[in-house]
Amino acid sequence: MGFKDFFRKKPIKEEVSLKEAVEILFRKLKEGLSDLDKSVKEIVLLVRDFERELDSQLNVLKRINLDEKREHERLKMLTLQGLFEYIRVLERLKEGLGKVEEGKDYVFCIDLIKSLFEEFNRDSRKKFERATILIGKELADTERVIKEFYNNVGKINSKNIGLVREVRKIKNFEKLCKDIDSLRKSIKGVSKEKEGLEKDLESFVKEESLKKDELDSFLKSSEYTSWLKGKDSFEEEIKKFRGDIFSIKSEMDIKELLKINHKVPRKFELVKKYRDDFLNALREDSILEIVDALPESKKGAGFKIKDLRERDVELKKRASNFNENKEKRGFEKRVEEISRKVLEVREKIRDLRSRLNKLNEELLELRDRKHNLLRDILEENDNYVIKRDIN
Repeated sequence: MGFKDFFRKKPIKEEVSLKEAVEILFRKLKEGLSDLDKSVKEIVLLVRDFERELDSQLNVLKRINLDEKREHERLKMLTLQGLFEYIRVLERLKEGLGKVEEGKDYVFCIDLIKSLFEEFNRDSRKKFERATILIGKELADTERVIKEFYNNVGKINSKNIGLVREVRKIKNFEKLCKDIDSLRKSIKGVSKEKEGLEKDLESFVKEESLKKDELDSFLKSSEYTSWLKGKDSFEEEIKKFRGDIFSIKSEMDIKELLKINHKVPRKFELVKKYRDDFLNALREDSILEIVDALPESKKGAGFKIKDLRERDVELKKRASNFNENKEKRGFEKRVEEISRKVLEVREKIRDLRSRLNKLNEELLELRDRKHNLLRDILEENDNYVIKRDIN
């Protein structure tokens, strides 16, 4: 039984499983492709015969001479010009048909012939009309050869229209099967990657918990508690130091000092600096010139300024010890690093889950299309009924 007969046979109504249906389908595909290969061989024989006949007609056309025609020379020239151009179009057609060979796909051969003849008809029409002004029989014979070939190819194609349609459906089914296999491999790969990341996440979460416990233990340690007390004490010293600055600044009576030193530019500018930013001015006043700017009645403030200077130097030295606890920062950095890894892995797992959902949705859609196409092909003529428990 040929492939075409399979689709035209009296209904059998045999119930088959999905596996059996696929086996039937590919068996029939093999038969159908074999029938189309035979048609390709028929077409190739037609093409070779046509090429020989066309060579013969071209030889005839190329030998045409209008010298003995009693017509106007301009008319002869137009006719010959049309003939020469028509011959060139025929030669292009013959050259293009050389691509029709055994082993080529049937649809490729048919489409190529159709395309070549569409191009030939488009390019030759006006040339043919000019050539027929003074030439009749030779061109008519050529046109007959062309039409006979094209009609013979058309008969083969008409015979195979249904066959080509069904083969195309089965090839689409075959492609769907390959797409589904490829998709399943992708799903397997993504699932494996997700499982690996989930194991990494479990390990990272445990490590994160351990690092947080280490940080908590340090924060509760006597070492850190002692450091906090020292920091609190240091901050109290800073607070007192700033209060003393305010007191001394009031005791110096900056406003009065500006009046006293307004005729001494250097001292006047120095007092202004102390007025605007006392602590910064104190640090820049390396030899404590401000003491010389004080009147005799304020000399007591001078000793206090010297004391402030010494305290400021000492406080600056100790400040680095309380800006940040380096050991605590070390614990915090380790927690931050592992927490960052946890977040990154969780984000990757979310992305993979989203990708898996999309792949599975695509898989379901392809499987539905596959099953529907399979039923469409096998049940079209009630030849087979596929069991409905397809997964």
